[in-house]
Amino acid sequence: MVGAKYMTLLLFMPVMFDTFETNSNDIIQLFINHRIQELITGWHPDPQEILSFLKNQTKKAYPEMLKNKTILSMYISEEKEIIQNITNMNVTGKYNFYRFEDFAMAVVKINKSTADDRVLNTSKLLNDTKAPHIWIPVEPFLNVSDEESRVGVVVYDSDELFTLGLKNATITSKVIRIEVPGRDIVNLTDRLIIQFPVNKTTINTTYSCQFYDEEDDTWKKDGCFTKQISDYVVNCSCDHMTAFAVLLVRTYRDFPFNSLNNN
Repeated sequence: MVGAKYMTLLLFMPVMFDTFETNSNDIIQLFINHRIQELITGWHPDPQEILSFLKNQTKKAYPEMLKNKTILSMYISEEKEIIQNITNMNVTGKYNFYRFEDFAMAVVKINKSTADDRVLNTSKLLNDTKAPHIWIPVEPFLNVSDEESRVGVVVYDSDELFTLGLKNATITSKVIRIEVPGRDIVNLTDRLIIQFPVNKTTINTTYSCQFYDEEDDTWKKDGCFTKQISDYVVNCSCDHMTAFAVLLVRTYRDFPFNSLNNN
């Protein structure tokens, strides 16, 4: 059930949008107001409610936000925090599965003594052959309690949040996010492995396993190895946990016609 404070804010926000001009400062102020509301009241709505709220009151209200680097970065940051909060919720059995409007999510409880429990076939969970197969390393969970031994795996329906920083490349797989709440998982010796179904390469392109750098809002390949298993499957091996995808990168340069004539 939605709390009274949340209902009050929901009722108030559409009025705010009706009176705002469509510009980036308005949306930034909404994020600030949301943060102030949390700090003053200690109000923390259900994660599914706030995900729906962010989508409906920002992305749907202002589709151009996807073209604004500052707003997009704030949106991704808010969404990441909510995903971590969901990962912290109680897990019944081996994993909890959630279906949201923009993505599906599994929260996996890591069994440190059984390797099979660290393999997640998201294609079966989502009934989607384009979803990846993931091997989660035990290394980040060796020195933490069983309660902290959990990881959130998000499979996005669309890559629309992650295309702004693309240069000479397109996303050819699902975008997935791997999150451990409250910790940045980096420099793994026991690497995270993701097997992505992909679209077939075209002439003058190559596959590249990359992660989305949320500080620079760009895709980077640092810490990731790429191995093509077949025409339609790419194996990514990475030493950290964040958002990943396989990019189809152009491998040639266009040469001006005049330069050829001058040689």
